[in-house]
Amino acid sequence: MNISSSRINFSTIPFQVKKLVKTIHERTKNRFSSEITSVKNTPISLNEKFKIGKDSPIEFALPQKIKKFFHPKDKNTLNKTLITVKNITDTNNTCKKNISAEDASKITTAFMHKNIANQSRDYNYRVTGAAPLPGGVSVSANNRPTVSEARTPPVSPSLSLQATSSPSSPAEWAKKLTDAVLRQKAGETLSTTELDFSGADFRYILFSEILPSSFMERDGDILKGFNFSNSNFAHSDISDLHFDECRFTYSTLRGAICSNTKFSHSDMNNAFLQYSVFTQQQPSFINTTLKNTCMHHKANLSGVILNEPDNSSPPSKSGGGDFIRLGDIWIQMPLLWTENAVDGFLNHEHNDGKSILMTIDSLPDKYSQEKVRAMEDLVKSLRSGCLSEAHIRPVESSLVSVLAHPPYTQSVLISEWLRPVKESFFAHQCQTYNDVPLPAPDTYHQQRILPVLLDSFDRNSAAMTTHSGFFNQVIVHCMTGVDCTDDIRQKAAALYERYLAHPLVSPHINNGLFGDYDGSPDWTTSAADNFLLLSSRASDTAMMLSADTLSTMLNPKPDTAWDRFYLLRGGENVSTAQISPEELFRHDFPVFHTAFNQQAQQRRFGQLIDTILSSEEHRELNRQFIAATKQKYSDVKFVDAPSQSRLNAVFESLLPEGKLSPPHYQHILNAYHLTDATPQKQAETLFCLSTAFARYSSSAIFGTEHDSPTILRGYAEALMQKAYELSPEIFPSVDKLTDWSNRFHGLHNAFTCTSVVAYDMQRHAREHFPGVLSSILPLAWA
Repeated sequence: MNISSSRINFSTIPFQVKKLVKTIHERTKNRFSSEITSVKNTPISLNEKFKIGKDSPIEFALPQKIKKFFHPKDKNTLNKTLITVKNITDTNNTCKKNISAEDASKITTAFMHKNIANQSRDYNYRVTGAAPLPGGVSVSANNRPTVSEARTPPVSPSLSLQATSSPSSPAEWAKKLTDAVLRQKAGETLSTTELDFSGADFRYILFSEILPSSFMERDGDILKGFNFSNSNFAHSDISDLHFDECRFTYSTLRGAICSNTKFSHSDMNNAFLQYSVFTQQQPSFINTTLKNTCMHHKANLSGVILNEPDNSSPPSKSGGGDFIRLGDIWIQMPLLWTENAVDGFLNHEHNDGKSILMTIDSLPDKYSQEKVRAMEDLVKSLRSGCLSEAHIRPVESSLVSVLAHPPYTQSVLISEWLRPVKESFFAHQCQTYNDVPLPAPDTYHQQRILPVLLDSFDRNSAAMTTHSGFFNQVIVHCMTGVDCTDDIRQKAAALYERYLAHPLVSPHINNGLFGDYDGSPDWTTSAADNFLLLSSRASDTAMMLSADTLSTMLNPKPDTAWDRFYLLRGGENVSTAQISPEELFRHDFPVFHTAFNQQAQQRRFGQLIDTILSSEEHRELNRQFIAATKQKYSDVKFVDAPSQSRLNAVFESLLPEGKLSPPHYQHILNAYHLTDATPQKQAETLFCLSTAFARYSSSAIFGTEHDSPTILRGYAEALMQKAYELSPEIFPSVDKLTDWSNRFHGLHNAFTCTSVVAYDMQRHAREHFPGVLSSILPLAWA
């Protein structure tokens, strides 16, 4: 029998062996029997076993051939190796002359090649130093698998004898994997067979419960080199795991949880990921192939390797979905564009930044053509769905955030379909954010939405003045956004130059106050007054302010100042001293009105006024006291005798012997919910109330340069003294307390200007308990 040493037809090995046995049987005329068994779990070593029956050239040749395929030091693998031929009995010894030792060696080698090929299924190995096997299979000295470029679909394994029987349940597969992983973690080099988990069943397995925690840690241990082809991971949880150089061909991950799972340098061709659960932390695919894989529409494909698609038909629609091609990947699509489908597939702003738009766009720029083709297929699907404007409206922002940028702008099909969507989006933005603050843009909005808005203002320049509030917000975010590119800033600056040249705006820039003080913006500092908002009521009125002030007024904090701007009429600065900020924002600059009112409602000074001056008994005084808190200065004065008598009639009963009466003090605690508060908290509140009444008595509100309501000075001083009684430590010093007290009453030749006292006390409160001060002091006085 002649077996060529240079070429072996592996597919005929079983037939050749049968023919060989038959020939031997016929020639020996005696009954010839052979038994091929596994050596796994055999009680004696291979070397001892091969001492038996050395007359058989087949047995004699086997050990040396086995050793060629395994690392010499890997004795554990050697003891478990593949197959052996034993108990060949040849009573007449006649086969020796028919089967030479050389031929027997070739037969044994053929058996081993075939067995290795079967156990590795369709794996291709390319390792230096190993003789090539059929189909590109090779085995290295340490048996480490490498995925080849040329992959073929797995085939059903031929009949071969395994070292052990396959597990029969997910739990058994999990135990087998745990054992292999622990051995690998301990530094042991696993054989190809030990890394082979093809056809495994891991359904419903929670991998965090079967693997050490180090595999779930950041930069932790890695599952490396495993073959999971044709395996079932349905409804398992492989979150936080890192699979490197692994194979998942034809495996299903239906319903598998893949949060923060990393696949690197792996082969996931023809895998099923359509209904995998991609949570907020998406899985990553680094240098991984996904040819003909059914991919979930909310995936991040930034590290995927795309190849040319083949002529494979789309997956079946029987599962309730359609598909489009993205390179050689199949991306999940809805069969019908229902309201839920539009939101689920297109609205990444409503779905943690995930949508089919972001999935396609996540590919690197080198795949621009594939991305454009996929987006065109998506647009065709949307167009054929005959979606109404009402259907598209909720996802306009998501659509323009992707499709209004390169490379998709190069597609005529996409641009024509997107044009009305983009116009509708811009109109809604103007309508919504001219009167309310535009949310502070994050990285996504700075890089994807702001450029679209700049382009829209460029195409519709009239909107810059008709929607001045919105336009100025867009520009300030472009100029100050940390994630805005230089290109965005340059476009924003050029657009603002056009705005400043408009006849409604230009009169306000040559007053020596604007920008660089010479009529041009100064973009080198955010403190320059570069921004001009036009009044929505008076065409000759504008507000001039810096980027810092504009930003803080759009997104105020409790200590935000609301008077750091210039009010211009005909280009000239006018005083805001007697203008109510609330009225100014309501009628002229509504973009600030909502934010101002929200802050004003958090100020609780009015609760004390309602406690002292009930609207039923003292309606007029209540109205006057409340109105005074809405502006910086008041025209109403209470310095004449009749006015002071009216005030005395109310406040004298609250100040027996110049101190707060116990009932009134309790009313204050109740009004500010301080009954159970600490003495320090009560003292801080009384201190801040004292600063407010000090201002009431000053020339700014109810006093004049030469006189002020005495009873209001006394009431402010009584509040301060009670605060000191409760918690002296909140005061700068006892000397400062004495100084303020003398100023309230004009004692010891102290300067009696309560404006100075009010300012001094506010400054101390703002430094030591700003939260309490901000919750009490009227916003117009802050």
